[in-house]
Amino acid sequence: MTPITKTRLGYCCISLGKFESAFKTVTLTKTKSLPRKEAREKLFKIWKSNLEEYGKILEYNLEVNIHLYRISSDLFPLADHEEFEDMWQEFSSVKENWNTARYWTNEYLSNGGRLCAHPGQFVSLGSPSKKVRKNSIKNLELHAHAFDCLGCHLDWNSPLNIHLSNGKDNIKNLSFFEESLGELSDSVRRRLVFETEDKAFWTWQKIHQYFPLFPITLDFHHRNLNNEEESELEAFDMCSITWGIYRPIMHISDGRESPTDRSHHDWVAELPPVVLKPNGVDLEIEAKKKDLAVLFLKSKYSNEVI
Repeated sequence: MTPITKTRLGYCCISLGKFESAFKTVTLTKTKSLPRKEAREKLFKIWKSNLEEYGKILEYNLEVNIHLYRISSDLFPLADHEEFEDMWQEFSSVKENWNTARYWTNEYLSNGGRLCAHPGQFVSLGSPSKKVRKNSIKNLELHAHAFDCLGCHLDWNSPLNIHLSNGKDNIKNLSFFEESLGELSDSVRRRLVFETEDKAFWTWQKIHQYFPLFPITLDFHHRNLNNEEESELEAFDMCSITWGIYRPIMHISDGRESPTDRSHHDWVAELPPVVLKPNGVDLEIEAKKKDLAVLFLKSKYSNEVI
């Protein structure tokens, strides 16, 4: 396969352009109010519908030449909740439920696509709360199991990207991180990567110091807000190295109201010069306009990105 020498752009979860995705969800309160049989039927219907929608998104991505896609973490609502785990186990064990989604996963990967996920902010492997750590592990295992069922890569080609602490914890909780990492399945550990944070302790330097065996996802907006006065080029190069033989994934967004606004803008106006040099990366555009923001940037930088 010919090496990819330009930066590729991708988006997160839902599409808004020619194909407007429509994933289904349901609340815990609503589902708990149903008799078990009805709850099972409702969840099965939602999970099947979301898998079909996922397949349509990959088909659309191939049509418009977007080869990086972050799978929604809400594809299987309540699947890791203790009251419905048995239903998820039943659903996920039926191969026929995955046939169409697995077909499109294979088509996407075979045509150079790449898939990843970013489990939610509540995932905190270093939380002092044992309950939070337990639920975080359950959620990561759900993601990894879904990746396995879909036929995603069992390595950092299909990463599960998380924050270490969301700015709340620091080195004093390292023992909790180590304990949690020891409880993870091989399916999670072989995909796990850590992202730089926009405040507090976990800059890329600290992540590499305390977790040198894991790749680092550089978020350019986070680094602008929280850095150790290194240059953007140094951050780019050093984080890229942590991925080893795997193509790095990085994130970029613009602040909604100002450069220091942590909320995401509808669009990303400019790409960092460092991602436009040869041997680029896979860059997730974290913008409210999703695939439309990607197509805008692909047009603007038509000779420099793919």
